[in-house]
Amino acid sequence: MTMTVADIKPVGAIQVEFEVTIDAPREETWQAFIDDAGTWWHKDFYVSKGNAKFTIEPKLGGRMFEDGGDGTGFTWFTVQGVVPNEQLYVSGYIRPPFGGPCTSLVTFTFEDAGPGKTVVKISDTTHGHVSDKTASNLEGGWRVLFTGLRDHVMGK
Repeated sequence: MTMTVADIKPVGAIQVEFEVTIDAPREETWQAFIDDAGTWWHKDFYVSKGNAKFTIEPKLGGRMFEDGGDGTGFTWFTVQGVVPNEQLYVSGYIRPPFGGPCTSLVTFTFEDAGPGKTVVKISDTTHGHVSDKTASNLEGGWRVLFTGLRDHVMGK
């Protein structure tokens, strides 16, 4: 048996935080986040081929995943905790082709931000092979996704 060690990556941790304010009540924003993920999740982010749909299962052990409908797909995160209309805690892995290997622990928080407004906060703590590029990619990705949620909820 032959074994090789190729390109050992540096290890570290980063935390990326992002928030977006949405002109809709918290319960409505949460419902759109959960029920309409297949609409607001950016199609360019899909790993799966074909007509996959993004789904969020807001229960312990649930998944945030792409479902190709034919047994194919990709699991982004596993749900670690749920406080309906307030928080969703998830964990997942970033594989080497996407900048890893690393583990990502994400908290989505939904807070009232005045009458009929919600602030959605995303906190992503990632450890493993991380770099400044990883941080930039994560922040930019969350910005695209949650701007999409905002636009979806507000009917833009």
